[in-house]
Amino acid sequence: METNTKKKLVLELPLPPSVNKYLIWAPNLHRFIHSKDAREYLDVNSLLVKLFCKKNKIKPIDCYKEIDLFFYLPRSNSDSHNYLKLIFDCLQRGGLFSDDRYIMNCTKEIKIDSKCPRVLIEI
Repeated sequence: METNTKKKLVLELPLPPSVNKYLIWAPNLHRFIHSKDAREYLDVNSLLVKLFCKKNKIKPIDCYKEIDLFFYLPRSNSDSHNYLKLIFDCLQRGGLFSDDRYIMNCTKEIKIDSKCPRVLIEI
């Protein structure tokens, strides 16, 4: 009997702006767009994802794949679900996933860390 002993990889990213802050209404475009904070988060952290993929020789995942998420939130009344979309967009833009629809996420743990809010992504 063969067991899967493949070591999981862990990517650490800062916590993105919450869903309540990452979209703003653009009246001249008649639609919502990413806020300045959201654009900055995606620009900077998608580069971290690219470096992670390069270091670990990961090609974009193009099938459904589970990832485990470990959240360190700034407050006890924070909702981890409010951060998922930007995290997934970042993983796609950084090249870990060819399309974020392939991400099957499971939140494994939520802790409070007001000094260093972040998310650990285990692949």
